[in-house]
Amino acid sequence: MRFSCERSGKYRPFVKKVDGKEVTVKKRVRSTDTKKCECPFELKVVKGNDGWIVSVHNGTHNHPLAVYLEGHLYAGRLSTEQTSTVVDLSVSLVKPREILTHLKVQDPENVMSIKTMYNVQQKY
Repeated sequence: MRFSCERSGKYRPFVKKVDGKEVTVKKRVRSTDTKKCECPFELKVVKGNDGWIVSVHNGTHNHPLAVYLEGHLYAGRLSTEQTSTVVDLSVSLVKPREILTHLKVQDPENVMSIKTMYNVQQKY
């Protein structure tokens, strides 16, 4: 297995096939940036006889460390209890910003965004 930085790789625009040809579709009018900056950081993990062997393929990053974790996929994940709280309060017609405030009061280290909560509401 290989583990890489979330900023590794290049941005790939949305492409769809029209009459057998791939056409880049510009869906958004607004200007947006991408997190991708071709970061070379990569770890290689192999299961050996004595357990897992982790080797550093490239240990450098080409970008500064994130100051805030809000908006990052891993840090913004919800636990099963938090997910059930969002679902229960949504069914009770509590406003999304109040649900977010409630979760952040329960867990001050929670860095989820309102977008994460909307995704949970849409899923359930």
